[in-house]
Amino acid sequence: MATNDGIGRLASALADRYTVERELGRGGMATVYLAHDLKHDRDVAIKVLHEDFGATLGAERFLTEIRTTARLQHPNILTLIDSGAADGALFYVMPYVAGESLRTRLDRTGPFPIDEALAIVRGVAAALDFAHRQGIVHRDIKPENVLLHEGVPMVADFGIALAVASAGAERLTDAGMSLGTPAYMSPEQVTSERVLDGRCDQYSLACVLYELVSGAPPFKAPTPQALYVKHAIEQAPPLRAQSNTVSAAVAQAVARALAKDPSERFATLAEFVAALCATGAVVAPAAEKSIVVLPFDNLSPDPNDAYLADGLTEELISDLSRIRTLKVISRNSATAVKQRTRDVREIARLVGVRYVLEGSVRHAGDQLRITAQLIDGVTDAHLWTEKYNGTMGNVFAMQERVSREIVEALQLTLSPTESQHVTQRPIPNLVAYECYLRARQEVHGYTREHLARADALLERAEAAAGENALLLACKAWVHMQRYNLAPGPDRTEVCAATALAERARSLDPTCSLAVLVLALLQPFDGRVIDSLLYLRQALALDPSNVDALTWIGYVYAALGRDDDARGPMERALELDPLSHFPAVAAAWVDYQAGRFEEAGARLAPWVAGPEGVLHAACIQCIFALAPLGRLDDMESLATRYQASVPDEPLYQYVRFLYFGLRGDRAGALAELTPGLEEWQRSGHAEYTLHLAQGFAVIGETDRALACLERTVDLQYLNHDFLAHHDPLLAPLRPDPRFQALLARVKREQAQVANV
Repeated sequence: MATNDGIGRLASALADRYTVERELGRGGMATVYLAHDLKHDRDVAIKVLHEDFGATLGAERFLTEIRTTARLQHPNILTLIDSGAADGALFYVMPYVAGESLRTRLDRTGPFPIDEALAIVRGVAAALDFAHRQGIVHRDIKPENVLLHEGVPMVADFGIALAVASAGAERLTDAGMSLGTPAYMSPEQVTSERVLDGRCDQYSLACVLYELVSGAPPFKAPTPQALYVKHAIEQAPPLRAQSNTVSAAVAQAVARALAKDPSERFATLAEFVAALCATGAVVAPAAEKSIVVLPFDNLSPDPNDAYLADGLTEELISDLSRIRTLKVISRNSATAVKQRTRDVREIARLVGVRYVLEGSVRHAGDQLRITAQLIDGVTDAHLWTEKYNGTMGNVFAMQERVSREIVEALQLTLSPTESQHVTQRPIPNLVAYECYLRARQEVHGYTREHLARADALLERAEAAAGENALLLACKAWVHMQRYNLAPGPDRTEVCAATALAERARSLDPTCSLAVLVLALLQPFDGRVIDSLLYLRQALALDPSNVDALTWIGYVYAALGRDDDARGPMERALELDPLSHFPAVAAAWVDYQAGRFEEAGARLAPWVAGPEGVLHAACIQCIFALAPLGRLDDMESLATRYQASVPDEPLYQYVRFLYFGLRGDRAGALAELTPGLEEWQRSGHAEYTLHLAQGFAVIGETDRALACLERTVDLQYLNHDFLAHHDPLLAPLRPDPRFQALLARVKREQAQVANV
């Protein structure tokens, strides 16, 4: 069916199931078509084997074996959703990914930054390692078979791999055919070894990584035969000779994975990835490409000019954090570490960086002086010091000069996009920008009082700067958090937040805060998957956004994807190590994975003293203590929590759960006011889950199951937490209705596993 009239024949043969629209591409084994799945109303990709290839494999055996590919459910695998024979040709169907392949991206932009290349390889390796543990070897890893969906790598063509391995490997070899692509084929594939294992894919993936960072695979030759010889007998040129962005650790790991003898490679892909990501794996080493920008001192005669120093600090952090090869500590942790100590070496140690930038601002009349100095956090040596004199009219130009000279001092190379960002000012008014910064801090305070102060600050900012995308997005954030404090049937705050965020995005499509707010609004309507997609967009716009990194961890935890949640959380903690927000979120991920002791330990520093009794940390710690049965600690924290936020409705839930765990059913039910039960209709899965726990422990099975049904309706799909981890739900587990609900969660979780 790979002839010119192939699309017509395919469309006719599959007309009852698919509308075949156009050819997407073709290779040596198959032709790919874009089609629309009529039953499920979605776009799909149909891969039709070329007739000679299909005939060699054998139709019956191929179709029998390829169906088992459906068990490969992994976030980085493009799964099989259908297969069959049409007009004599064999085909299989995959989800259509509206992204680009690594090949297309390489052709479009050239080599990848080393950190992005390693992130992609980690995702591909995770998919391959999962398949290897199921006894399946891919055999054809190459840039064309790795698709990028919202920046996430997804491996395609496992269908052919399994069918070949189980149905036709010998027949292909005997017919003079092979599965693999010459530039990426392992020596054992070249020599037609009958038995291949996961180390074959390891070799191919090392070839792909080599190309991602250097721009070309390790071997080049004019013919496939010449390439086969090079793979079989020649050593690949050292990777560091091809790319100066690669560390010795990465180069050594790649060289080992490219060993001719499979026994000399890593035993598993997990070991390969561990070697790639070992300390020192990022160029030269990671600590030398990391910085904390301490809050600049205000040396102006007027203390009200502090906003100039605050604004300059935030702008420098914003500029530098967009550089992918540089780790930049968030402003929250930078402020916290400066309050602890002025010793530069201690500062660098506390936040895990190599360089420290400090400075001051002095404003008098219309004159402005900025002083900045870059210090080596290991040696305490002053590497660069500069003074900038100007007027208030050119303050942003002065700030840009500081950013560019830091980049030069650190010997960093900016991409065109990164260079453009240094020149952009999201709020080109210093007074408005200072109000925005203070408002953002208030939002993180989380109480109604903090949100009211944020509103007032944003009103002042708009009066100074007019309509502005970032200010609109921050106003949307305030509305969203206000609903989050008291969810219920009144959706006024949600509607206001949505309208403001959409308006902000229309003014500036690159406003990551607007996209972040839209992401956080989706779960209120049970659209957790949409939230995940928005969060990926926000991170694509701003990869160092701690809020986006934190919330994507929350979402992955709710979906039961603990492995996916850990990476963003670790990155958030790395960029903001001294702030409570990522610590609280990381504790939530621990909680959802059943690591209750770890969650409590992570939160302990934030609730250890009166100054540490923070709203989010305190309530999350109570939730972590409940499954452990630590009722006295729960009561103590709840008392302090109520003192800090006396009108907070969450306190009522805490009492409901606390009385239930004490065995005081009457006391628990006394707390069950109509306001508390509104949480079940609030559109927030976390609240309905907690209500279900409370009902479960007091024996209200029907009400608990109703809450859990609502929780799953809102796309809470953490099967393991519901089925195994949470001891509070244990009374429900024998109930057939609970088991039926678990089966539903399992199905829905599998359906979104690749999103």
